[in-house]
Amino acid sequence: MILRLRTNIKRFVKKVYRSLIGLHSQYGEDFILKRLIEEIDIKNPGTYIDIGAHHPKKFSNTYFLYQKGWSGINIEPDPNLFALFPMERKRDINLNVGVGSEFKKIPFYMFKASTLSTFSSEQSTKYKDEGHVLIKIDNVQVVTLNEIFDKYLVGEMINLMSIDIEGYEIDALSGNDWKKYRPNIIVCEIVNNESVVDNFIIDRGYLRYYNNGTNSIYYDQKFKNLHLQKFKKKWFL
Repeated sequence: MILRLRTNIKRFVKKVYRSLIGLHSQYGEDFILKRLIEEIDIKNPGTYIDIGAHHPKKFSNTYFLYQKGWSGINIEPDPNLFALFPMERKRDINLNVGVGSEFKKIPFYMFKASTLSTFSSEQSTKYKDEGHVLIKIDNVQVVTLNEIFDKYLVGEMINLMSIDIEGYEIDALSGNDWKKYRPNIIVCEIVNNESVVDNFIIDRGYLRYYNNGTNSIYYDQKFKNLHLQKFKKKWFL
């Protein structure tokens, strides 16, 4: 009973602290991003792309930047979730599509727990086996990062890329020309295939700054002379 009480108190204090310092990300990634952005000296306002944006504020890795005057591109294939973005993120470009390795329509597996919806048939099967409820499957247009950047990033640098698309990360990342378009910072979900995602991003000239077991944060190796120290997880995240 005492242990349960201590756990509940810690959770409450953590929730209050996160609220007070304005954390929106699922596991405090925005807190780490804030520090890294300051370390590599990205000036306000910057630009971002949020792939699998899900919600304009809740669990968002980019909302704290939007509050600071940044703007960018939000990509959310679920039409119900997407409907919030034009209202809540009016300064941004909001796209109701998926991101993949080529331009085509593919099945999008939509789960009752919307954070689990995915273009990955393998991941969908895993979630169903775990007891998650699949609501429906829609054919959704998928475009490449190259196409998005060519159309919307005319003459601009992309400072931050956030990607959380439930096991479809490599397909999305494969559709980018990494010599032409290089985000300064990448935050990517790695929980479903950590070594594959990690190797892919590092092979393209990035260094890992932080890993919490669900998401990893990387920065372009052009900043390696700054001798950045890997961020260690804090209890309140």
